[in-house]
Amino acid sequence: MLHTKVRPSQSFLIPPRASKTIYALARSSGYNFYTSIHEFVDNSVDSFLYSLSDDKNIKILYDEYLKKGINKLVVADTGSGMDLDTLKEALTIGSKIDKDPSTNLGRFGIGLNTGAMSLGTRITVVTKKEDGDFFKAVLNIEEILKSDIWNLDVFSMEDSDHDLVKSIFPSFNHGTFVIIEDFSFEDKHSYQRSATLRKKIGKSFFKIINAGVKIEVDGKLCSPYDPLEWEQWGQTREEIKGMLRYQDEGKISVRYIDKNKNEKESYIIWKAICFPFTRFGEIDPFHEDRQKKYGCGTNSKTCGIYVYRANREVSSGETLSMFSKHTTQNSMRIAFYFPTELDDIMGVGYDKRISTETQSIEKSTYDKMMKVVKKTASAVTKLCNNRKKERKSKTTSEFHSKAQDIINKKASLIDGINIKKGVRGKGNIKGSVKSTGKGSIHKNFRKARTTKMVDTIWEEAKWTALGPLYDVGWNDKGKMIITWNQDHKLHRLISSNKNVTVIFDLMFHCMAVAETNMRLGVMNDEEMTVDEVLDSFKKAISDNMRILLDDFVDELFEEGE
Repeated sequence: MLHTKVRPSQSFLIPPRASKTIYALARSSGYNFYTSIHEFVDNSVDSFLYSLSDDKNIKILYDEYLKKGINKLVVADTGSGMDLDTLKEALTIGSKIDKDPSTNLGRFGIGLNTGAMSLGTRITVVTKKEDGDFFKAVLNIEEILKSDIWNLDVFSMEDSDHDLVKSIFPSFNHGTFVIIEDFSFEDKHSYQRSATLRKKIGKSFFKIINAGVKIEVDGKLCSPYDPLEWEQWGQTREEIKGMLRYQDEGKISVRYIDKNKNEKESYIIWKAICFPFTRFGEIDPFHEDRQKKYGCGTNSKTCGIYVYRANREVSSGETLSMFSKHTTQNSMRIAFYFPTELDDIMGVGYDKRISTETQSIEKSTYDKMMKVVKKTASAVTKLCNNRKKERKSKTTSEFHSKAQDIINKKASLIDGINIKKGVRGKGNIKGSVKSTGKGSIHKNFRKARTTKMVDTIWEEAKWTALGPLYDVGWNDKGKMIITWNQDHKLHRLISSNKNVTVIFDLMFHCMAVAETNMRLGVMNDEEMTVDEVLDSFKKAISDNMRILLDDFVDELFEEGE
């Protein structure tokens, strides 16, 4: 059907209602404390692109104010600053400010407003261009809700405003301050939140920090951390570099249509790496720093795919439906870096994230990325299997067999792992048994029986004298694997004594069962106190050990040992 173009008889301007817009943005934005501040940092980084100064500093003050009883958050930078027209546009929902489309971290022009509204109800922006005047604008969300009109109030700078600027940047000449007040939340742990923010920013903006931008949170610099640790491994001694099990890189060609409807070519850079398999006795020189400084241990939560948009992290440790996480891939990390001109191809949302629930990436590009992931996962799995085959034969295998015989004999009497109830568990109790996180259990648990799990495999590995005495894991058939550390002094002391080794095997089995039940939520009742949980933990171990040792101790006495 053809539609003829007819001039309307009337046209009306129908601006959206301010109150409804605020409620819609606040409820559906998905922003939290950390992602909101990431939006402010994005704006600051963008402003450096238009500044000729080498002074590139971003300072975030939060805990410093709360400790003084001041309900305030400040994000300040020494970027290019704004004139009045640009300031008004920046505080407009869906703002449109001309920026470089290949490097601009902005997306839809709602990050500043939406991020700020998710934190507080009074938003103040103070800004100044080099050799320009100061401008101060305030969005009072409470007043906007009352009047249902999107008003931006512009004020003259007061002495207190100048004092704030000088207290943060004494020689300030250009830049912007975003000040959030009247928080919509209560924070009793601001120090911890500040420390966590510092780590998150260091990881999300590590390339930008390495390029010369200094970011501080409450007076402490954010240390850059690359989850792939690409530069660390590349700059270490050859003997340490040789410990890497896998390392590869390349680029993916992508065709896209620009805003002028022209077809162009761009590239997604990818890097893939696999750290040493620490469970198999190899030494990872960066393991301790990775865990303590950055909170990024080598586990199922941190392995996977990292995606960077204009060198800023938009996806962290995800599968993107390209593979299934498994313990053999805990050391595998893959990074994809793409320019903002590929936002539509990569399915970037208004929150600058890539959806993990649906396949939002354009199919041909997704397929190319999938090939990289499958190639890496296959190589890592193969390496892991080869390491298993390389393990030495176990000198104490017959001792462990004795322990398994005792467990099998008493299987109907001892408490095992209650998988059925465990599905509702939190999985948040720290230990050596691996869990996939809140509200879930390791998929290998599901292959075991639903009420009892007593099948155990004992193995041995060399983890150095400073390594753990033992570790607990699971194979793909749902059997529990207890691995002794051959280098530990206790193992060296008792490994030649069959009976003592059997007793320790039984003890580790009982501890692993009790610990796993706590993880799965079987014993970890939310209404129980810490003492009650620990008492239940100890009782479970004691009861099972009493049953397992019953006949075995009698045998020892009969043998005169």
